[in-house]
Amino acid sequence: MWRLLGMATRPMRSATRFRCTGSLTLAMRHASALPRSQLGSVALAGLLLGGGITCEPEVPPQAKRDQVKLMADEMQQHFVARLKTLRNSSGATAEDCFSQACWQRDGGTHGGGTRYETTATPIFNRASVNVSGVHYDDKPSSPVSGATAISVILHPTNPYAPSMHFHISFIETRNGKPYWRMIADLNPSIPNPAHTRKFEAALAGIVPPKILTAGIDFGNRYFWIPVLGRHRGVSHFFAAKIDTELMSAADTIHMAKNLVEGIVDVYCEAVQDALNSHPEEYLTTADRDAQLAYHTLYLFQVLSLDKGTTYGLLAHRDNDVGTLGSLPNKVDRELLATWRSKMPPVQQLLLDNVLLALPEQNPAPVTPEVRAKLAEVVRSHYRSHPEAVKMQAEMDMRRWGIEAGEGFVLSLIHI
Repeated sequence: MWRLLGMATRPMRSATRFRCTGSLTLAMRHASALPRSQLGSVALAGLLLGGGITCEPEVPPQAKRDQVKLMADEMQQHFVARLKTLRNSSGATAEDCFSQACWQRDGGTHGGGTRYETTATPIFNRASVNVSGVHYDDKPSSPVSGATAISVILHPTNPYAPSMHFHISFIETRNGKPYWRMIADLNPSIPNPAHTRKFEAALAGIVPPKILTAGIDFGNRYFWIPVLGRHRGVSHFFAAKIDTELMSAADTIHMAKNLVEGIVDVYCEAVQDALNSHPEEYLTTADRDAQLAYHTLYLFQVLSLDKGTTYGLLAHRDNDVGTLGSLPNKVDRELLATWRSKMPPVQQLLLDNVLLALPEQNPAPVTPEVRAKLAEVVRSHYRSHPEAVKMQAEMDMRRWGIEAGEGFVLSLIHI
């Protein structure tokens, strides 16, 4: 981090920190042209702003955390309200289907969260819109002092309506800069190229090109299922780390809000189109079978490859059912068992225990009780076999930094 300080031309009454992003070469060129006595003055900030440097006052950590939590709560309400507008051919909607569930981290000492969820309704096989805010300010040994997130998973009942996963989180690290993570991926049981094009066009209209390109590459790597030779879905955007070296805090918050509004709109349009084009009364057994097979693949990817899920389950037991709210309502346990031979030996043990946790009937219902059992299976497996975490999805943060493009941060003192 670069910090430009200078001699004050008058006594300092108060100090305001600024975080600035832009071209380091350009900034130093402007700074070198100034008299030494002006290096700490407002004139420096003005020249830097005029030279392509974006500056904004730093926000205290607690104020930033509160701001992000308020934004996440608003995003959650927007998501749920928009989902409730969906209507199938028989006139059923999701208007009265969502129930609220709350959970606490360590009895509320370290925060908690709220989720709106629904299962086995005319519109949704399973849906969960979760907001969490946890903090560990009283635990200096924790590498994270706080984390605020909105996580959404949607599995429609109609096989032609795509599933979607959406996640935005704000991570406050103990010894580094806070950063954002943003994920949006489209996961249809029966792909529709028009839906995919509109989803990707929405992303392209919101996310800056360099971050978009890096995010798509990262997402394609992360959501790849090696033993099956395919991706989880058809469109995968995963911006692994956006800090002030990539984008100003104000611009990042603006992008997060636009991403929620843009993605929920284009997603709901795709679902409504599917509901209109493929009424319930015309769906076939083959359609339902394709959806069941895909939902089985989705569960397989989440439990065997998804690092976000694994780390969440290893960190705590406070929200196991919510953490596995991403799992569809039913899966084909016989199909799941056929993939065992393709897995590394240690991961075969995981699948064996997953199959034991699932009900013996087929299709196997994934009830809240089953999700709790599966959470314990995953937790126990990776605690007993920590080396297996390396076999999970690829998360090359160094590659992300290179592809997304690292800038610099400039700290100024305004006097």
